[in-house]
Amino acid sequence: MTPEEAGSNADAVRKQLTNFFDLSSQDKGQMLDNAEWLTPLSLISFLRDIGKHFSVNEMMKRDSVQRRLEERDQGISYTEFSYMLLQAYDFLHLF
Repeated sequence: MTPEEAGSNADAVRKQLTNFFDLSSQDKGQMLDNAEWLTPLSLISFLRDIGKHFSVNEMMKRDSVQRRLEERDQGISYTEFSYMLLQAYDFLHLF
């Protein structure tokens, strides 16, 4: 998805979240964009510092990966496969 599409999606999600949360100030609620901390990362640094902690064998065992492999003739892209690493990095950053 393009940065513009991601921005439109974020705006739509923010609008939906305001039905449940007060996002008017940071002390009440926050919606963050992980591009803020992911975009500055270099691929080499990410693979060296973060990727080394993940086993491909363990990743392949995940239901989400198995379903994608079974449902598609061509398998999954590297982007889809690496999503769990990016998600883990999000959790680390937010922690």
